[in-house]
Amino acid sequence: MGKRYLLSRHNFGFLSLDAFASKQDLCWQKKNKFEAEIAVLSPEVILAKPQTMMNNSGLAVARLAGFYKVSRQDIWLIHDELDLSLGRLKISYDGSSAGHKGIESVIRELGGGDFYRFRLGIGNSKLEASLGSEEFVLRSFTKKELPVVGKVIKRTNELIELSLSDGISKTTDQL
Repeated sequence: MGKRYLLSRHNFGFLSLDAFASKQDLCWQKKNKFEAEIAVLSPEVILAKPQTMMNNSGLAVARLAGFYKVSRQDIWLIHDELDLSLGRLKISYDGSSAGHKGIESVIRELGGGDFYRFRLGIGNSKLEASLGSEEFVLRSFTKKELPVVGKVIKRTNELIELSLSDGISKTTDQL
Protein backbone atom coordinates (compact mmCIF):
# COMPACT_ATOMS: atom_id res chain seq x y z
CA MET A 1 0.00 0.00 0.00
CA GLY A 2 1.48 3.35 -1.00
CA LYS A 3 2.49 6.15 1.34
CA ARG A 4 -0.72 7.95 0.42
CA TYR A 5 -2.71 5.27 2.26
CA LEU A 6 -0.34 4.74 5.20
CA LEU A 7 -2.76 6.18 7.78
CA SER A 8 -5.92 5.17 5.94
CA ARG A 9 -8.73 3.27 7.59
CA HIS A 10 -8.13 0.36 5.21
CA ASN A 11 -4.57 0.09 6.54
CA PHE A 12 -5.62 -0.26 10.21
CA GLY A 13 -4.57 -3.91 10.36
CA PHE A 14 -1.09 -3.12 9.04
CA LEU A 15 -0.74 -0.25 11.51
CA SER A 16 -1.53 -2.64 14.36
CA LEU A 17 0.79 -5.33 13.05
CA ASP A 18 3.60 -2.81 12.57
CA ALA A 19 3.20 -1.70 16.20
CA PHE A 20 3.27 -5.32 17.38
CA ALA A 21 6.38 -6.13 15.32
CA SER A 22 8.11 -3.00 16.58
CA LYS A 23 7.34 -3.87 20.21
CA GLN A 24 8.79 -7.35 19.62
CA ASP A 25 11.84 -5.80 17.89
CA LEU A 26 11.08 -7.65 14.65
CA CYS A 27 12.14 -6.59 11.17
CA TRP A 28 9.98 -6.95 8.08
CA GLN A 29 11.44 -8.81 5.10
CA LYS A 30 9.97 -8.64 1.60
CA LYS A 31 9.33 -12.15 0.27
CA ASN A 32 8.34 -11.99 -3.39
CA LYS A 33 7.37 -15.67 -3.57
CA PHE A 34 4.60 -14.97 -1.06
CA GLU A 35 3.81 -11.44 -2.30
CA ALA A 36 4.16 -10.39 1.33
CA GLU A 37 6.40 -8.88 3.92
CA ILE A 38 7.02 -11.24 6.81
CA ALA A 39 8.48 -11.01 10.28
CA VAL A 40 9.24 -14.15 12.27
CA LEU A 41 8.39 -14.08 15.97
CA SER A 42 9.08 -17.81 16.45
CA PRO A 43 9.00 -20.95 14.30
CA GLU A 44 5.27 -21.18 15.08
CA VAL A 45 4.38 -17.48 14.70
CA ILE A 46 4.94 -15.64 11.45
CA LEU A 47 3.54 -12.17 10.89
CA ALA A 48 2.66 -11.24 7.33
CA LYS A 49 1.55 -8.16 5.46
CA PRO A 50 0.27 -9.05 1.98
CA GLN A 51 1.70 -6.82 -0.74
CA THR A 52 -0.91 -7.71 -3.32
CA MET A 53 -3.62 -5.26 -4.24
CA MET A 54 -5.64 -4.81 -1.06
CA ASN A 55 -8.62 -6.81 -2.30
CA ASN A 56 -6.44 -9.78 -3.31
CA SER A 57 -4.89 -10.51 0.10
CA GLY A 58 -6.00 -14.12 -0.15
CA LEU A 59 -3.27 -14.87 -2.70
CA ALA A 60 -0.52 -14.04 -0.22
CA VAL A 61 -2.30 -15.71 2.70
CA ALA A 62 -2.80 -18.92 0.72
CA ARG A 63 0.84 -19.00 -0.45
CA LEU A 64 2.09 -18.52 3.11
CA ALA A 65 -0.32 -21.11 4.53
CA GLY A 66 0.70 -23.62 1.87
CA PHE A 67 4.43 -23.09 2.31
CA TYR A 68 4.38 -23.18 6.12
CA LYS A 69 1.65 -25.87 6.21
CA VAL A 70 -0.68 -23.76 8.35
CA SER A 71 -4.32 -24.82 8.65
CA ARG A 72 -7.05 -22.21 8.29
CA GLN A 73 -7.91 -22.64 11.97
CA ASP A 74 -4.43 -21.38 12.92
CA ILE A 75 -4.59 -18.22 10.82
CA TRP A 76 -5.37 -14.88 12.47
CA LEU A 77 -6.25 -11.87 10.32
CA ILE A 78 -6.14 -8.33 11.62
CA HIS A 79 -8.26 -6.00 9.53
CA ASP A 80 -10.43 -2.92 9.32
CA GLU A 81 -14.16 -3.40 9.90
CA LEU A 82 -16.61 -0.89 8.50
CA ASP A 83 -19.53 -2.45 10.40
CA LEU A 84 -17.95 -1.56 13.77
CA SER A 85 -17.66 2.02 14.94
CA LEU A 86 -14.21 3.50 15.41
CA GLY A 87 -12.81 2.34 18.72
CA ARG A 88 -14.62 -1.01 18.75
CA LEU A 89 -12.63 -4.22 18.54
CA LYS A 90 -13.96 -7.74 18.13
CA ILE A 91 -12.39 -11.12 17.68
CA SER A 92 -14.50 -13.53 15.68
CA TYR A 93 -14.14 -16.94 14.13
CA ASP A 94 -15.66 -18.51 11.04
CA GLY A 95 -17.95 -15.99 9.48
CA SER A 96 -18.78 -14.42 6.18
CA SER A 97 -16.82 -11.57 4.65
CA ALA A 98 -19.66 -9.10 5.37
CA GLY A 99 -18.74 -7.47 2.07
CA HIS A 100 -15.06 -6.91 2.97
CA LYS A 101 -13.29 -7.60 -0.34
CA GLY A 102 -9.97 -8.57 1.27
CA ILE A 103 -11.70 -11.11 3.52
CA GLU A 104 -13.67 -12.43 0.53
CA SER A 105 -10.35 -13.02 -1.22
CA VAL A 106 -8.92 -14.91 1.77
CA ILE A 107 -12.03 -17.09 2.10
CA ARG A 108 -11.97 -17.85 -1.63
CA GLU A 109 -8.23 -18.67 -1.75
CA LEU A 110 -8.23 -20.76 1.45
CA GLY A 111 -11.44 -22.58 0.56
CA GLY A 112 -13.30 -21.53 3.71
CA GLY A 113 -13.70 -18.89 6.38
CA ASP A 114 -12.84 -20.88 9.49
CA PHE A 115 -10.04 -18.63 10.73
CA TYR A 116 -9.79 -15.98 13.44
CA ARG A 117 -10.29 -12.28 12.76
CA PHE A 118 -9.27 -9.31 14.84
CA ARG A 119 -11.82 -6.83 13.53
CA LEU A 120 -10.82 -3.21 14.10
CA GLY A 121 -13.73 -0.80 13.84
CA ILE A 122 -13.40 2.10 11.43
CA GLY A 123 -17.05 3.01 11.05
CA ASN A 124 -18.30 6.58 11.06
CA SER A 125 -21.81 6.58 9.62
CA LYS A 126 -22.00 10.35 9.04
CA LEU A 127 -18.72 10.57 7.13
CA GLU A 128 -19.36 7.32 5.26
CA ALA A 129 -22.80 8.53 4.17
CA SER A 130 -21.28 11.69 2.69
CA LEU A 131 -18.40 9.91 0.92
CA GLY A 132 -19.54 6.37 0.12
CA SER A 133 -17.89 3.24 1.52
CA GLU A 134 -15.02 2.87 -0.95
CA GLU A 135 -13.84 6.46 -0.65
CA PHE A 136 -14.38 6.42 3.11
CA VAL A 137 -12.12 3.41 3.81
CA LEU A 138 -9.30 4.95 1.79
CA ARG A 139 -9.46 8.21 3.74
CA SER A 140 -6.88 8.85 6.43
CA PHE A 141 -7.95 9.00 10.04
CA THR A 142 -8.58 12.55 11.18
CA LYS A 143 -6.39 14.20 13.82
CA LYS A 144 -9.34 13.95 16.20
CA GLU A 145 -9.58 10.18 15.59
CA LEU A 146 -5.86 9.39 16.01
CA PRO A 147 -5.96 9.07 19.85
CA VAL A 148 -8.74 6.46 19.48
CA VAL A 149 -6.73 4.69 16.77
CA GLY A 150 -3.73 4.56 19.12
CA LYS A 151 -5.83 3.03 21.90
CA VAL A 152 -7.23 0.37 19.55
CA ILE A 153 -3.74 -0.51 18.31
CA LYS A 154 -2.50 -0.82 21.91
CA ARG A 155 -5.49 -3.00 22.89
CA THR A 156 -5.10 -5.13 19.76
CA ASN A 157 -1.49 -5.78 20.63
CA GLU A 158 -2.39 -6.69 24.21
CA LEU A 159 -4.95 -9.18 22.87
CA ILE A 160 -2.44 -10.68 20.42
CA GLU A 161 0.05 -11.16 23.26
CA LEU A 162 -2.64 -12.68 25.48
CA SER A 163 -3.77 -14.97 22.67
CA LEU A 164 -0.21 -16.14 22.06
CA SER A 165 0.35 -16.91 25.73
CA ASP A 166 -3.07 -18.21 26.83
CA GLY A 167 -4.73 -19.27 23.58
CA ILE A 168 -7.03 -17.28 21.37
CA SER A 169 -10.20 -19.01 22.57
CA LYS A 170 -9.55 -17.77 26.11
CA THR A 171 -8.96 -14.27 24.77
CA THR A 172 -12.24 -14.25 22.84
CA ASP A 173 -14.06 -15.26 26.03
CA GLN A 174 -12.80 -12.07 27.69
CA LEU A 175 -14.26 -9.69 25.10
